[in-house]
Amino acid sequence: ERLLNYLKTSGHDAKARMIFQGTKVPSGQAPSVAGFSSRGPNLESIYVLKPDVIAPGVDILASWPDTIPPARIPQDPRRSGFNILSGTSMSCPHVAGIAALLKGAHPDWTPAMIRSAMMTTAYNSCRDGKPILAQENDLPASIWLRGAGHVDPEKANDPGLVYDLTEDDYIDFLCASNYTKSEIMMIAKTEVSCEKRTTKREWDLNYPAIVVATKRQSGRLRNVNVTVARTLTNVGSGSSSYRVELVSPKGAKVSVNPSELSFKAKGEKKSFEVHVLAEKEKDNVTDADEG
Repeated sequence: ERLLNYLKTSGHDAKARMIFQGTKVPSGQAPSVAGFSSRGPNLESIYVLKPDVIAPGVDILASWPDTIPPARIPQDPRRSGFNILSGTSMSCPHVAGIAALLKGAHPDWTPAMIRSAMMTTAYNSCRDGKPILAQENDLPASIWLRGAGHVDPEKANDPGLVYDLTEDDYIDFLCASNYTKSEIMMIAKTEVSCEKRTTKREWDLNYPAIVVATKRQSGRLRNVNVTVARTLTNVGSGSSSYRVELVSPKGAKVSVNPSELSFKAKGEKKSFEVHVLAEKEKDNVTDADEG
């Protein structure tokens, strides 16, 4: 009220002074998954984790056409080259920018290696160490909401190991997914005979995440015994060793063989297998769990 009275009495001679007191960071948990963010699982293939990652997409200062009012209504007389926007169209440029930076730092990396670097180095905890939450209910966000986690550009630049993919890997996946010959040819731009290729399974795609689907019989979960193969490429130091740290999801027993991989040179590849045994349903087993 005092400010309004001052403006009325001072007219055009009104003056004000603004003092910058630093950036104020909200005390709430961050990041959180926005309600409009895309959700999984992947309808085309449950064995490919979606989303891959999450990235900033709420209240982003973005470029804006100066021919359109920021409020997007004719009554708004303002014009600006920037606007505050939200949406997956805001998070996508963040990820694309990270991918461009990684390609600049590592020109020999393939798109699959870049994706792997972002996924395997993503984080899943807030600043206070608590799990990332879903914005709509303040509950911990599941893998179908956050994927591998929130992107971390600095760590993605030095992932140590990556999961690479070749053209043949993608074609094998399409064959295992029962795509027709004509559908595969539309994607691969060449004629492919699945019958002449080595038989593989959908979950053998060399992806940076492993999803195992179980089936129910008569309303109960049956035992599922699956072995998943993966191949890692060393992009870190020439001589290095990695040992697996494992936390099995509820209702499943997981083992990795071998439990340790040693590399002698950059670019060297090593393979391992993950054995998953889903036990019969128990009271504490949910529709989806992770480990």
